[in-house]
Amino acid sequence: MDPSGQSESRERLLNLFCSPLNEAWRVYLGPAWLPPYLSPFFDADGEAYPVLLDFEELDRQMQKQGAAFEKRVAKTGGIELTARGASAKVLATWLSTAFASSTHLPGANQGRAAG
Repeated sequence: MDPSGQSESRERLLNLFCSPLNEAWRVYLGPAWLPPYLSPFFDADGEAYPVLLDFEELDRQMQKQGAAFEKRVAKTGGIELTARGASAKVLATWLSTAFASSTHLPGANQGRAAG
């Protein structure tokens, strides 16, 4: 195995906190890895809103790919998602699909970083 690829996999960490707001979710990005194709969806503060999220689909996708991740549900209804290595890529792919589905929502372009 290529040592540089192994180290890149160890460093890749995607951490999200999803907070319910009205009929959608506000997604907060943790201070870690983010693939370039997701960055246009987050504002300068690392927030994206509104986003439609299907957590059952996330569970199916992660299981299908054999991808381990942590899912913690807060008492307030928010959900924290954390994935590392190759699993972070699977989580990022699920999130990109959610962003694509959410672009028709009112206010979907507000809060996106210019770029």
